[in-house]
Amino acid sequence: MRPGLESSKSVVSSVITGAGLLAFCPRPLAGESFLSWIDVVAECYGIGRQQAFHTVGLSWANHRLSRLSLAMPAQFADQVVVRTGLSPSELKDLTIARYPGLDDAVRGGDPLWVQANTSAACVDCLGENGGRWMLEWKMAFVVACQMHGRFLVGRCGCGRGLHRSSIHSASRWRCTGLPRAIITSPEPGGRCTRRVTDLSAPAPRDVELLNTQAAIMALVTATSPTESATSTFADLQWAARLVAETGTGAVLDDCADPLVCEVFEQFCRYRAEFRSKDTARWSRQRSQLLHGYATTGYS
Repeated sequence: MRPGLESSKSVVSSVITGAGLLAFCPRPLAGESFLSWIDVVAECYGIGRQQAFHTVGLSWANHRLSRLSLAMPAQFADQVVVRTGLSPSELKDLTIARYPGLDDAVRGGDPLWVQANTSAACVDCLGENGGRWMLEWKMAFVVACQMHGRFLVGRCGCGRGLHRSSIHSASRWRCTGLPRAIITSPEPGGRCTRRVTDLSAPAPRDVELLNTQAAIMALVTATSPTESATSTFADLQWAARLVAETGTGAVLDDCADPLVCEVFEQFCRYRAEFRSKDTARWSRQRSQLLHGYATTGYS
């Protein structure tokens, strides 16, 4: 071992395991998700995701990582503020709680609206911002990047969701999933290592898709939602649930984008298959199917 290497490791270890303010803590990017920021901390200190979790002042026993992407309980937030020097507002902006227009059900993780355990991604944005995963990519209605004009990639070619909320699976740059049984995988039995930035997605053909996405985002980001906006969002929630439970390909007769039609028809087929086999399992798997059949990225 080179002279001084052991002592330098000891210094780093004392910094990240001690109490009080960290000597250095990377700042979150505007719009970044909590899990992405945790991964940046891990990379900064050369440690794993679990140790980074402790480094910022949290105990893994406190809360599931996926739940902390939704909202940070006050007692945990205080610990992170003291340890990292982030302001309470900076910490809140890393979670779904930053969207004032969402109701409690959505902020609590309604799977029709929020991907708590995985995230879609704009691969162009990831390449440009240094691998920072945006919080809005976790919102189910955000399906394309307004800046780059391309669909977000919702899953890897192996069939697994991206940037998974596993304490042992740091996946900021690569897919680390094992193939899902419900999706045929090109690499059965092996852990995937595709670089996310090597995946690709087409551009939407229906301009109304981007316009509708922007309109919904305006509803949920409104600082002081009006009664009309709240009512509109409630109507959208009702419509989304109705389509998810009973909709068929016919509801998209006016859709000008073939990829949207293809993805929804896939979802309808698997919905029928799951329901015929196990209704209880369908209720558990519904959100996985909805988000699992988002745009697949292939290298």
